[in-house]
Amino acid sequence: MTTTKYAAALAASLIFTISAADAGAGDGSRLFKHMDADGDGVITRAELTTQREAVFARIDKNGDGLVSAEERQQAAEGRGQRLRDRMQGQGDDIAEAIDTDGDGNISREEYLAAPTPMADFADTDGDGGVTQEEFAAFVQAAKAKRK
Repeated sequence: MTTTKYAAALAASLIFTISAADAGAGDGSRLFKHMDADGDGVITRAELTTQREAVFARIDKNGDGLVSAEERQQAAEGRGQRLRDRMQGQGDDIAEAIDTDGDGNISREEYLAAPTPMADFADTDGDGGVTQEEFAAFVQAAKAKRK
């Protein structure tokens, strides 16, 4: 993945994370509790992967293992105007960044291989998990950059 495509995919993931956090308590605590499946106070890469798989399955309406442009559009419409405003026409660039084989569809494998800013940047102590404090700091830092 080129640097530009990586940056676009990273931006998309970051925008989605912040939008999801905003939908709950602005600090992301509700989203954190949802993602911390076992309730141990740490989101592991395994829990994050499980969440990403569930998101992919929701977007892949026909269950063929590929997310088409139409399915991406339906998912964007379902997320509301706020997320669409934040994306500001970046959807095609982001899809292109994630669609590494260039076939116009995003496979499950491509989606799961895309950058995950929470796992890549929020784990500030490098222990392989994201605590609620790390997550809240990540959300706040991302919101500050967005302004």
